[in-house]
Amino acid sequence: MVGDMNLWRKWGGVATELLNAATTPGPRIEEHAADDLLQRLYQVMSIQPGTTAALGESVHGHPVDVLVRTQDAARPQAVLLDRGLDESADEARHLRLMFHRRQLVDCSEESAHALRYPAWRLYDTSTR
Repeated sequence: MVGDMNLWRKWGGVATELLNAATTPGPRIEEHAADDLLQRLYQVMSIQPGTTAALGESVHGHPVDVLVRTQDAARPQAVLLDRGLDESADEARHLRLMFHRRQLVDCSEESAHALRYPAWRLYDTSTR
């Protein structure tokens, strides 16, 4: 953004959100505090000893729901939460978009490995 930061803050709306995104270091955790699915995903991903999980990270400029780092892994694992489709959505299109999103994150050898995590698995207790 170009111009006076105070002016952009005063205007509000999209300009203020862009300014906040550009000037706030790291993830903005408060955005995720009210999201029960993300909180549950964070708990599931950080349960293993030696594992750290972070909400609100991005890989190659693309947001990921949780970025998991382990001590022995060469690269982190990006987790994309698949919440399922909306009532009026096309199932095939939804799945294509999720796989495309995964490919955007998992596009190089040095980047985070991307995992699509269906939301129903957060409530499946048989695999834990």
